Amino acid sequence: MRHVSLVTCLIAFASQLSLPALTFEDDFSTRRDGWQAVGGKWAWEGGKLVQTAPTDSYSQFVRDEPLAEGTITVEAAATAPNSSKDGCVGIVCKHLDKDNWIAIRFGAYKGIMALMTVAGKKEIVQLRQFTCELGRRYRCEVQMTHGIILVTLDGKTTGVIADPFKGQPGRPGIFAQSPAEFYRFRVDDKARVGDVTSEANARFASGPRVTEDSKTWRLEAADYSVAPLSPTLRSAELCTLALYLRNRGT
Repeated sequence: MRHVSLVTCLIAFASQLSLPALTFEDDFSTRRDGWQAVGGKWAWEGGKLVQTAPTDSYSQFVRDEPLAEGTITVEAAATAPNSSKDGCVGIVCKHLDKDNWIAIRFGAYKGIMALMTVAGKKEIVQLRQFTCELGRRYRCEVQMTHGIILVTLDGKTTGVIADPFKGQPGRPGIFAQSPAEFYRFRVDDKARVGDVTSEANARFASGPRVTEDSKTWRLEAADYSVAPLSPTLRSAELCTLALYLRNRGT
């Protein structure tokens, strides 16, 4: 199942806050070793990394160092439309091999989508509608932990999806599906938490609530109904029971 509750997501990310992070960062001002092209036409030009293939085929540029969990940040701009008349930049979350990888793309076919190949079988999950403005610099980010991938764009949460390669390391990197420029790439080996409370209220509909009180604690329960992100998933498994226990401070 590709879908998770935001409550589970927040608990998982919060558990990572106290852990130190190891980082890798590249501003593409000079050519650096450790990158590999998987499709596309890549080059260092004028203090940035550029992808010039005009088609809408998948172009990946991945690091040698594998990552199982952590945060990946990419700053980029699509510079020209592809053969499908879209601009598209993105992030490779994990590239294990040609038959097993997952990326998040921003802009292709007017959406933000998770694009994955698992054991050679491709699946595309739309997270949100979105049109990539040519020439505009975007800050794309994914946070991966406990089998969850949280996607943000310019600091705003745009979707949550299950990691099909939970616990498995893969090569992180950059994704493009149009000509594009990349200005920054950063990897932290630990996920961190942003403020996604308002997004949760807007995106995840809350069902009936029940409560129970005592002198020292208050129990709240809510049935959260998560809108399906894939037309192939329509089961009752998309509903999650979230429990909250609040200490009254006595």
